[in-house]
Amino acid sequence: MMRYRRPAPSRLRLRLIALTVVFVVLAVAILARAVQLQVIDGKALSLLARREYVKTVQLLPWRGTIYDRRGEELAASCPAESLYADPFRVQNASQTASKLGSALGLSQTDLLGSLNRGSSFVWVKRLLSEEESERVKQLNLPGLAIVAENKRHYPNGTLAGQLLGFAGTDARGLEGVEKAYEGELAGKPASFSAVRDARGRVLVPQQDQTASSRGRGNNLVLTIDKTIQYIAERELAGAVLKTHAKSGVAVVLDPRTGEILALANAPQFDPNLFLRSSPSTWRNRVVCDSFEPGSTFKVFLLATALQEGLAKESDIFDCEGGAYRVGSSTFHDVHEHDKLTLPEVIKYSSNIGAAKIAERVGKVRLYDYIRRFGFGQPTGIDLPGETCGILRPVAKWSEPDLYTHSFGQGISISAIQLASAYAVVANDGTLLRPYVVKEVVSPKGEVLKRNTPVPVRRVVSAQTARRVRAILAGVCEEGGTGTPAAIPGLRVCGKTGTAQKVDAATGRYQNGRYVSSFVGFFPAESPRLLIAVVLDEPGWPYYGGLMAGPVFRAIAEQTLAYMGNPAGQDTPKIAAGGESAEQPIRPDVVVTDEDVLMTLAAGRMADLRGMTQRRVLRLLQAAKVSVDLTGSGFATRQWPEPGTPLRPHCKVTFSPS
Repeated sequence: MMRYRRPAPSRLRLRLIALTVVFVVLAVAILARAVQLQVIDGKALSLLARREYVKTVQLLPWRGTIYDRRGEELAASCPAESLYADPFRVQNASQTASKLGSALGLSQTDLLGSLNRGSSFVWVKRLLSEEESERVKQLNLPGLAIVAENKRHYPNGTLAGQLLGFAGTDARGLEGVEKAYEGELAGKPASFSAVRDARGRVLVPQQDQTASSRGRGNNLVLTIDKTIQYIAERELAGAVLKTHAKSGVAVVLDPRTGEILALANAPQFDPNLFLRSSPSTWRNRVVCDSFEPGSTFKVFLLATALQEGLAKESDIFDCEGGAYRVGSSTFHDVHEHDKLTLPEVIKYSSNIGAAKIAERVGKVRLYDYIRRFGFGQPTGIDLPGETCGILRPVAKWSEPDLYTHSFGQGISISAIQLASAYAVVANDGTLLRPYVVKEVVSPKGEVLKRNTPVPVRRVVSAQTARRVRAILAGVCEEGGTGTPAAIPGLRVCGKTGTAQKVDAATGRYQNGRYVSSFVGFFPAESPRLLIAVVLDEPGWPYYGGLMAGPVFRAIAEQTLAYMGNPAGQDTPKIAAGGESAEQPIRPDVVVTDEDVLMTLAAGRMADLRGMTQRRVLRLLQAAKVSVDLTGSGFATRQWPEPGTPLRPHCKVTFSPS
């Protein structure tokens, strides 16, 4: 039988010490790990844990407001509500999809697919209308929740639609100023958090921090004047409708600074409802479209010849009776002319006279000045999608190109290029960069950036610019092609343009398809406003003076009345009953019967001043317009006024000469 032996005291002691050491080491390790978890890695682990039970949802940023030059809102962000769902909490996905589809006009199939996706969070629809939000709330369906966001709003509807552009459902600028200044307008996105359980189900939406975490974007102050923009759009839209044109554009700018006061497009679209409009209507045709300018281009030929000393006002040009053959090409004038002075070539818009001037200028010099006036290159306007137009290098010009370029055919330009180039003549010879944003302002009202006039280059001397202005003033005087654009009591400089369009398929000019234009500025001595009007494919009569000229005049007169007549000239005074005040009698030879009938056929009242009663009666009867005649002698007053919309009945007062 074996007997138990008690361990020796020394061995027992060693075992106790070893066991104690093990426990101490374990305690130190546990303590070190705790320190690491709680102190060293505490923040990171806390964030990781938060990610497991808190879901962060991005909200739309609060974009800055866009104002006109007088502080009127053109685009703003306003509160809106968006709907989301937690599919785990939706009790009946099929029934929920059916009710939501009916309330919001959404596809029930798509909604059901989203609710069955297995995600804990899905957007149902963002930026609900007030009616939609109310309908959803009345449904009171489990698993749905509404969060406060914001949406872009354009309070003036179609006004300046192409200029402003629009922001998409993700609050990013997609067109116009909204796109060009995305970096300034876009605020910092906000977010809200929602607590989830172990299965990922959203339990408690936390929206308290939404407003405070949203960073507002900067505001923009445009050079645009809301009222002038409205005037330009209204008159342009009316002209497009009346002339049956495909489209039209109008630009109003200050030639001294390059500031755009109005930039109009027709047809228009409402940026609030941009998805309901054709993408073709979103395009800002003023900067994105190009066209052949026609006779408006003769101004730059004239400036070149005067600047280089190759022609002077007293020079006489043989216009060949209306047909001029050069090699295999023959150039024609609308009206036959024999000998014309330099100012008369411009006043009567003689293509042959322009061709004779171009022969003196030459290809290389003409090309150089065309470039100096800013064609064949972007103007640098602060809007997206600007076209450079088409200007072929002079080395690629064919024999007729010198002549066709002289009267604006064979070259393609944009309306903003044309307006900017005319501003050179109006401001004594300097090409300026046009711009539409005046200031960038922080949400606190601090001016972060202010745009000022940017000279690009001097093109011609001040003396040359003044000589050109003196000649252009004759275009709007009696006998000139621009008389429908004339403003009583104000000396206007301008030029008409009528360009035949090229068939893209054949590369040949098409009969009956024209671009009609007029560019003018005033007052002639010290221009303050410049207006360019372009109509694409108007009906007969398609001449620029008859079609675009009256639009220029209507915009100019209303703008002058609105601005308190900044030109410092007297506007026409309207007497009781709507008749214009008595005007100077003119000799009965100022315009031909054909000119009068063409104006009447275009739906505009002709200028009857200085005509005899017999002639007035004959012309108005031919146009099927009834008339009341008062007095005797020569016509001194009339209603409606010249250039205004034609009425079925008019009045004319006569006085002895």
